[in-house]
Amino acid sequence: MVLGLSRKKRREDSKDEGVPSEVLLSVLGMRKHRVPEGYKEVVTYPLKPPFSYAIIASNNRTSESLYIIDELTMDLEEREAFTKLYKLFEKELQAPREGQTLQEALDEQIPILIEKNKKLTAGLTPVGLERVLYYLERDIAGFGKIDPLMFDVAIEDISCTGFGKPLYIFHRDHENIRTTIQFGEKEINDFVMKLVHKAGKHISLSFPIVDATLPGRHRLAVTYGKEVTPSGTSFTIRKFRTD
Repeated sequence: MVLGLSRKKRREDSKDEGVPSEVLLSVLGMRKHRVPEGYKEVVTYPLKPPFSYAIIASNNRTSESLYIIDELTMDLEEREAFTKLYKLFEKELQAPREGQTLQEALDEQIPILIEKNKKLTAGLTPVGLERVLYYLERDIAGFGKIDPLMFDVAIEDISCTGFGKPLYIFHRDHENIRTTIQFGEKEINDFVMKLVHKAGKHISLSFPIVDATLPGRHRLAVTYGKEVTPSGTSFTIRKFRTD
């Protein structure tokens, strides 16, 4: 997490005076996501604590497994700050220098940009700012709404066969599992565009099939639009094992 701003200064400015942000983050890291009715929790474990956790639940009747991503959510004020900062960063962030990763570039530049634009975060608590920074990093340097899955070392494959359909994973311990993640039609098209761009490739209706390597040596296979498959854009990520 990018923490270029002084923790001491942010605590002094916080609405939660006297409570260190580390303590609040720990408290807020407790899971809040409810397991759907008809399911029971089998196991839970951290992905990127205290911001994201995995919950694997089992259907009481069919024994079908369900993978739930439990992320801390932003309140209205934090979402507004996130939107403004995201637009600012799209304009102001500089491309990584040669040999520098996107994450390293963010770590270097985000604190400077936030310091220069304090009014955009003026109403946030230290914990609120941490949440906003988490989602900014997730959506800019990371993999968006599937980013928590990329931190799960037990996941080997991630696949989505089209918009409006649940994303599936292959888990080392639980095998093929449906997740609670779905994409809308425009959302998956935009998401795949960003994935392919991360891999240094191009995709379009004229060139609708791409096989590429993502940062981290993960393999990506994409089909774009309904011209290739009736269900629309689809993708599969074969994660690179580090163990």
